[in-house]
Formats: sequence, C-alpha cells, structure tokens
Amino acid sequence: MPDAERLTLVEVINPYGQAQAAGLNLNELIYTDPEAGNQKLDGLVETVRKDIDRALKSGADGIFYRLKGAEPSQTTPMQYGGHYLERDRELLAEIGDHPNVVFIDAGDGAYMDFVSDLPGAFFAWDIDRSDVSVVRMRTLRPGALVAEDPTADVLMADRYSKLERWLNLEEASANA
Repeated sequence: MPDAERLTLVEVINPYGQAQAAGLNLNELIYTDPEAGNQKLDGLVETVRKDIDRALKSGADGIFYRLKGAEPSQTTPMQYGGHYLERDRELLAEIGDHPNVVFIDAGDGAYMDFVSDLPGAFFAWDIDRSDVSVVRMRTLRPGALVAEDPTADVLMADRYSKLERWLNLEEASANA
C-alpha cells in the first residue's frame, strides 16, 4: 500500500525503448515492411498503455516515463518525429492529472526541441550525456525541471555521490 507521506512513481519505458530492450530494430522493420513495423509499434503502444494503467490501478501516484530514441545514435529526426513522438505524446496525455516525470534518456544531440513540449508535471534529462544545460532547457520548456544540477527545480541523480557535494553545502549553510 502506498505511503501517504511520499510520492510513488512507477517506471514505464516508452514503445521505442521496449522494442530496443527486446532486441528489435523497429526502425529497420518499419523501413523494410511498413505494415508489419507499424503493427508492431501499435502493439508496443498498447503494452505501454497497459503498463501505465496497471501501475495507476495498483496504487502508484504517478509514472516515471523513460523516453528512449530521441537522439541521433538511435533515430533520425524524421524517424523519431514521424513514428514515435506522437505516440509518446498520446501515452503521456493519457496519464492525466497523475503526477509524472518525463525522463529523456538520450545522449549527445538529443532532440530536446522535439520533446520539450510533451505533457508531464516534471521534465527530466541527463545533463552529462545530453550536454543540455538547465539554462538551455528553461528556454525550451516552462515548468518544473529535474536534473543533476543545483539550479534545477528538483535535484536528481542515479547515485548519491553525484549529489553529495551540493547536499553537504546546503547542510553546512543550514547549520551556520
């Protein structure tokens, strides 16, 4: 049962990321057999939709939506924009009023201009991998930004050691 004093989010991976995890080259399938590729993509969208629904019905407060594919090493701008972007938008819109974090799991050259207007209470990304600063993201997206940077609205990292110096600085100033 969820704790009333803390927010519980369930991680859900987007359709492109699900295909990638299964070892399926969805870009190639869509290119070589558009009908089969789009059917597979439709199936993956339904899988993600069910994952979101199951998480929310099981008592989670919201969703941590891990978005993969929005970078040049995985898709071209035409592939991501033409096949995946609107599917991600559709799934995120269905989360409704539940809190959600849209985490852009992308590296150098991430298509931040494409994804910056996706629905989500919080927008997160890996500053180091993408090389996109909080200052730059504020020009693309209003609202709460989540990143490994003390100027972000929410400070987040994959391990404590990345945040330790900033947390120790805050603790030291509070004790002064």
